[in-house]
Amino acid sequence: MDMNARVAALAKRLRQFSADRRGAIAITFALSALLLLCVVFAAMDATRIATGRTELQDALDSAILAAGASSATDDATLTTVGKKYMTAQLSGSNTLLSVDSSFKAVTKGVTATATASVDPLFMDFFTGQKVGLSAKAEVIRGQDQTLEVALVLDTTGSMAGIKITTLQSAAKSLVAALFKGNTAGEVKVGVVPFANYVNMGVASRTQPWANVPADTSTTSSSTTTPACYKNVNCVTTTTPNNKTCTSYNDGVPTNYACGGTSTTKCDQLPLNPCPGPVTTTSTSTKKFQGCYGSPLYPDNVSDNNSSRKYPGFLNLSCSTQVTPLTATQATVTTAITALSATGETYIPAGLAWGFNMLSPAQPMTEGGAYDTAGPNRKPRKVLILMTDGANTKLMRATGAAATLGMHDISPVSPARAVQADTYTAELCTNIKAQKIEVYAVAFDIGTDVIARNMVKACATDDKHFYDAADSAALTAAFAAIAASLQALHLTK
Repeated sequence: MDMNARVAALAKRLRQFSADRRGAIAITFALSALLLLCVVFAAMDATRIATGRTELQDALDSAILAAGASSATDDATLTTVGKKYMTAQLSGSNTLLSVDSSFKAVTKGVTATATASVDPLFMDFFTGQKVGLSAKAEVIRGQDQTLEVALVLDTTGSMAGIKITTLQSAAKSLVAALFKGNTAGEVKVGVVPFANYVNMGVASRTQPWANVPADTSTTSSSTTTPACYKNVNCVTTTTPNNKTCTSYNDGVPTNYACGGTSTTKCDQLPLNPCPGPVTTTSTSTKKFQGCYGSPLYPDNVSDNNSSRKYPGFLNLSCSTQVTPLTATQATVTTAITALSATGETYIPAGLAWGFNMLSPAQPMTEGGAYDTAGPNRKPRKVLILMTDGANTKLMRATGAAATLGMHDISPVSPARAVQADTYTAELCTNIKAQKIEVYAVAFDIGTDVIARNMVKACATDDKHFYDAADSAALTAAFAAIAASLQALHLTK
């Protein structure tokens, strides 16, 4: 029964008592009526006070979330933002009077207090005072536990131009958001640029997980005898291009004119005397530039064999060097700035090293131990995959020992890189089996539904997948991921 119904019932009861004129009943009626009125009005005041207390706490909770989400770090600015939201939240209140609030920056977030008063309907008749109320709230900015993030970024040739520029801007903004307010090293971020290979740096060749041959330098010489004439009065005749050819850069076709020929005819002037023999010396050098392929299956899709070896290759250039997990924002930002677009797509290479980055075992050991007691919170491990297309290379799993683990085989057109797609799916499954949170971003994939679905299946769930059709959508996707990872939450 609500308060109006109770009052109506009481009024009816009082009318019944008032109609009885007997003396004893009249006295009893007067006393009972006074007592019942006190109970009713006291209940109304209690309800009014409880309502005011709830309104004050709800308004403070909303205001501190707004203040915490702002970029403010000083108490004065936080209080200005918080008060603004308090006023907006309580604009329709008829209960609270003299509302005041203050907001204070603390190590991991923001704390706030609020006071107000309620003018009681009945109690004020006896006390002449309003009832004071107070509320407290605290919000955590970012994470209250270690956050480890591996940025696995497609830097293949198809990312050239505005696409790589947009990626750099979006990734830098995400990193800035994650490090905002982090003063105790709780946030660590690493960058894994990938194409068909991953660059772990030249110095990595001495690591126990690396299998890299020694650099070589070979000198050879040859002797030739020049002709006993020289060409003079040369005339070149060119035949115009007469057809169109197509070349491919990471699966992206480019048409160009081809088929033209040119011929040169010269008069020969005899030499006297004839020149003698000429000896030429040349040096052939093969050097390691930091590029690695993959161990054979199943070690190429898992992290449970700390003794597995990664083959390094000589005279092979590849993506920008990997930046391991670090708590230094400037290091991560510099790594993103250095990204360049070149090479073909072999997504398993990027995923494998992103997995390695977050795994505490070899070949990378910067990551903390997996959270075995909880759902990936201590530490919280996150892998963010961004790619702009399908796999265009396969893994060479057979052949001479020097070529094992290379990713340089192109599928026969129009066939897909089925082997690489299978490894991609297995890696995503194994990564998620370790409770690692996976965000997947498909960037400008176009009409390739198979590639889009492969990327989507890699994500933890549909909420972790972003289908970014253009540069604006990519920027929005990274901003949404940053907001998700640094989500504010109330603690009290």
